[in-house]
Amino acid sequence: MCRLWPLLVAAMSLGCHNARKDPPHSAADHVGVYEFNEHVSATGAAAEYIDLVGQVVVLADTVTVDARPGPCRADENVRSPSPFTYRCGDNVVLTFDRHNPTTRAAYTASLAENVTRQVCIRYETEVGRRTCAEMGPQTSQRIVRQSGYLKLTRVPGAELP
Repeated sequence: MCRLWPLLVAAMSLGCHNARKDPPHSAADHVGVYEFNEHVSATGAAAEYIDLVGQVVVLADTVTVDARPGPCRADENVRSPSPFTYRCGDNVVLTFDRHNPTTRAAYTASLAENVTRQVCIRYETEVGRRTCAEMGPQTSQRIVRQSGYLKLTRVPGAELP
């Protein structure tokens, strides 16, 4: 058994060594200029929507964003290892993974959608009791969050800043 122990240890370490096939990604692997164009909408019939359009510059150690709605401001409270985070306009947040910013880019948007419900619109009072005589629709708005992944497309021949 003592003779087999070194062979067993060598075989186990070889198996662990071969388990990793791809080198780890870094933002440097994705350096370039990218564009995105997303149509984000709430689900209701008369819901608000946003056309999220912009450009992303990926450098070895940072990501910058220019988007509409804008302006986009980096969230200064977010530090590594959390994703790069940008707040765009009043209701959009964009995030970019620090190691794989082009395939792990995401958005979250807060949108208004109309909600209709039936409420009593006319009451009657009989023998001291108030009852609903007529129902009707009442529409109000609620804020919903929509999120998804940004589809970034490399801009060929774009100059880096």
